[in-house]
Amino acid sequence: MYKNGNGDYYNRAFSDLADVSDFANPNIVAPFWDDLELTESSFVYYQVVGEKPNRRLIVQWTDIKPLGADALLGTFQAILQEGTNQIQFQYPNLADGELASGSEATIGIMSSNIGFTQYGYNEVKLSAGKAIRFTPKDANNDYALDDTVPLDNVLVIPSEEGPQKPGGLLATPDSYKSLTLSWAASPDANYYKVMLKPRNENSGWDSIRITKGEEDADVPTSIQLTMDDLDYGATYDWKVVAFNELGYTSSEIGQFTTAPGPAWLSRLDLTGAQLHHAFDPKLTELEGVSDLNADSFSISLTPAYPDAQVSIERWNEEDENFETVHTDKPISLVDGFNAFRIVVQLESDDEESYYQEYRLRILKPTLDEEPRLGNLHVSLGTLTPVFHPNQDTYYANLDFSEHDIEIKSVAANVYQTISVTGATYDEQTQSYWARDLPVGRTEVTLNVRSKDQDHNSSYTIYVNRGPVSTDADLSGLTLSQGSLSPSFAVGTHDYTSTVDYDVARLTVTPTAANGYATIAVNGQRVGNSQAGQEIALHVGTNEITIVVTAQDGQTTQTYNVLVNRKNQESQPGGGDTGGGDKPGGGGNGGGSDKTSPKPVSTTDGKLTLAAGAAGDTRLSDEIVVSIPEGATGQELKLTVQKLQDASNLLNHGEVLASPVFELLKNFTENFKKPVTLTFKFDASKIQKGQHAAIFYYDESKQVWVEVGGQVSGSTITAQVDHFTKFAVLATGQASEAGTDEPSYADIAGHWAQEQIKQAVKNGIVKGYTDGTFKPNATITRAEFAVMLANALKLDGEDTSLSSFKDESKIAAWAKTAVARSVKAGIITGYDDKSFRPAANISRAELAVMIARANGSAGTSATETSFADDAKIPAWAKGAVAAVHAAGIVKGREGNKFDPTATATRAEAVVMIMNMLQSKK
Repeated sequence: MYKNGNGDYYNRAFSDLADVSDFANPNIVAPFWDDLELTESSFVYYQVVGEKPNRRLIVQWTDIKPLGADALLGTFQAILQEGTNQIQFQYPNLADGELASGSEATIGIMSSNIGFTQYGYNEVKLSAGKAIRFTPKDANNDYALDDTVPLDNVLVIPSEEGPQKPGGLLATPDSYKSLTLSWAASPDANYYKVMLKPRNENSGWDSIRITKGEEDADVPTSIQLTMDDLDYGATYDWKVVAFNELGYTSSEIGQFTTAPGPAWLSRLDLTGAQLHHAFDPKLTELEGVSDLNADSFSISLTPAYPDAQVSIERWNEEDENFETVHTDKPISLVDGFNAFRIVVQLESDDEESYYQEYRLRILKPTLDEEPRLGNLHVSLGTLTPVFHPNQDTYYANLDFSEHDIEIKSVAANVYQTISVTGATYDEQTQSYWARDLPVGRTEVTLNVRSKDQDHNSSYTIYVNRGPVSTDADLSGLTLSQGSLSPSFAVGTHDYTSTVDYDVARLTVTPTAANGYATIAVNGQRVGNSQAGQEIALHVGTNEITIVVTAQDGQTTQTYNVLVNRKNQESQPGGGDTGGGDKPGGGGNGGGSDKTSPKPVSTTDGKLTLAAGAAGDTRLSDEIVVSIPEGATGQELKLTVQKLQDASNLLNHGEVLASPVFELLKNFTENFKKPVTLTFKFDASKIQKGQHAAIFYYDESKQVWVEVGGQVSGSTITAQVDHFTKFAVLATGQASEAGTDEPSYADIAGHWAQEQIKQAVKNGIVKGYTDGTFKPNATITRAEFAVMLANALKLDGEDTSLSSFKDESKIAAWAKTAVARSVKAGIITGYDDKSFRPAANISRAELAVMIARANGSAGTSATETSFADDAKIPAWAKGAVAAVHAAGIVKGREGNKFDPTATATRAEAVVMIMNMLQSKK
């Protein structure tokens, strides 16, 4: 839907308009490239926000619907940024289903100097809260697309003449199933729209209900919401908008909190131990630490509703056994972690059952050598964020009237020592005190040192004595290379910069407006007005994120810098082999008027290919990267870099059999077809019992993830669908002289030890590069598919995975196994056409796949012999009965199957080995 210079609306697609002369100025942006039309509740309006030269024009479409459809599409916006000329399309609210999906939901930009341009954004579904930004790349107004930018939380609701402003907002809980929202009537209102959003979330308003009266009847002034619309125990902002033929008016914003969940706890109190954080009934994974020298603790559990039943069991994490414990007497503790399962159950009056599990782990300090705090709290204010042993920075805010604060801490190891700077120890209270605090910030540092004094961990508390600043602005921002565009200005958060190809690294120097604010650049702490760590740049767009946290520890501001590193061919001057008479002439050099043909094979680790073209590049004889035809839908610029120092990437005893190479490309999407990597590796690094495998480095988790590979002599080849850091590692536990028996440090004495050893020996599963197997770790659906395919030795032609809408999320190392499992009828995926490769597999799903693999999935049992048979879903009951009868699977403690519990690596191995045994 578009509006021309005469004020008329076109209710048809812009692409259907052959003549754009009707438009006063043919510079058009369209958040949807579709046929749209107005409804009785529709609004199209705009608002200018900010001051020159950093104003934003927000154009907003609300309650527009697709032509011929009955349902409303939602709210979407186009935001034009002055100075940078960036255009951001965003969707605070969108309808579910096909209305917001398909190739019709594309985005259009038309500029008077480049003519018709259409940018396709053909995701299966554009989701609510999505933001897509276009940044001009050059003077021709060609744009670069970025769909990872955060939503600009702005909604235009101008004041217009209309009915009297609604008031008297009231939220009344009916039960844990529903609540009623009501308000005072507004004279002359034809209808009301109730809008709400979760409080403190970066989301737009959701129009949940419109109330209208019948003819000659009063307009309803209340609605009932069920918990199908809301979350339990959540706080919402809400308002009522009254409409008539003259316009509309909006009420003040009210708040309400929904009832707690039917099977929630309302309190959990410990004696002899402390949680790391205040109890929150919505958090089901709880951790804490016992008091020093405590051999037991007591627990008091209060359900949210008195009719609910509460039980607690000791949970043996090694063999998944559960033992009932009683809360009327102290509960004994052993050294290390003590795990418990708390179960809350409620049978409602309408015979509906509610069930909730909480997992509680209490640490009794042990002889662990890693220096860590086991607990930390302050006497005044609130420690922000909540304590966790791996969180090293905290904030505590005090009123101006307070001068002292007490700091109590416990080491995770009774033999570890704690020293504190910025506070003094008080023998009487056996705690540290920071006294006579000045106004502003005081830094308190806690150092935890190991028994041998060789290892140290530091924790910092920023104690702020009021008034506390909420200023999280920058007053300056510079780059060591290149310049910012636009020039830095207070209030501007988005910048771009362009550097030459020769600039492979740069640093960022941010200056906070308030000296008490803290700054992080790409997640790394940076001192105020100090240069941060060097940032490696790949060819193309590099996003740098600067997050400023105010003195209060809660208020933040985010700044984004997009650094474009030019490709080598765009450098001025002649090429390496140029020999013409004119500057830049001859050879393969840049600077000539004609574009040289793109090479399809290079030997310097740099490769440029046209969209869909094939090619390869190598770096010495150490690595070859081969791109197949059709792997990309756009021009590819590839760079291979050999890391000179990879010591910071080896934190778990990994053994490198090759250098580490970082593969870079000029776009973020995965390849459409797998790319082949071939490495040369040092066979002398592979000990007996080990094998070579290609790994990639997961930057977010800071771990190496195995890809696998086919070994031929001293080379290994594997296929991948994305680029990051890659290397060849020695994997598997080195065997002792004279034996090929696999040995892992963490399976000795484990209930599944023998089956794990046999599975490793048979090539069904592998251990980790640090010499562990991690038998109690969870296993994903993709990982299990690989194990099962290895066990069954599935082969033959791979079937297509295009039937899965998340095919692109299935990693290259798993695609063959998943494809062959699909072809064998072992895997079918979910009803929504997804496979969910990274989801942890449940015991019920495990049983179904095992049953299919064993040829017994067709069993139509209606019940099993397990005590929790009622909890086993109908789609899995036949499979569970079959594999249980075959001796493949056994129950857990109390003859329970526990169908929704996440399966462990050990359980998966044992089921597979039992299945293979049953086939003999």
